[in-house]
Amino acid sequence: MLSRNPLREGIIAGALGATAIAGWTFAIDAFTDRIGVTGALIGAWIYEALGAGFGGRGFGAHIATWLVALYIGVIGIGILASWLYNGAERKPSLAFGLVMMVIVLELILLNLTGLASQNPIFGGVAWVYGLIGNVLAAVVMGRFLWRRHHPETPWDWQQKNDEHFHAGMKKA
Repeated sequence: MLSRNPLREGIIAGALGATAIAGWTFAIDAFTDRIGVTGALIGAWIYEALGAGFGGRGFGAHIATWLVALYIGVIGIGILASWLYNGAERKPSLAFGLVMMVIVLELILLNLTGLASQNPIFGGVAWVYGLIGNVLAAVVMGRFLWRRHHPETPWDWQQKNDEHFHAGMKKA
């Protein structure tokens, strides 16, 4: 089923994906007794990348910067994914583009988290945290897009199990 508003669909999918990444990041930080440190460091790095110097704006400002950048970036990815998903329903060859987009974005993520793993604060397991966070976001976004385009396919475990077991009994 083609979406009537792929832009809105992409914004919602991206917001859900960014929330999954932020939730995972804050959970990992809480687990390691560093609540907000990852977001603050990435926010400070964003200021440095923009030429405004590293740090100096405060812990909360750095976390807010990271969250804004995260949501803008992942919403952009969600819009692209929604557009490709809608296009793939009209022209199936675009599904390859959707798969390639996911692969390229995950490779970019692995390279960025590889750089982060060189930081003594994050250590060598940074790429694992980043990979899991982004896989969670991809699953959340993919599930949302799938359910928006295929609402008529509910899954009823009890009905499916009953059909399976009763079909086996009929053969005997």
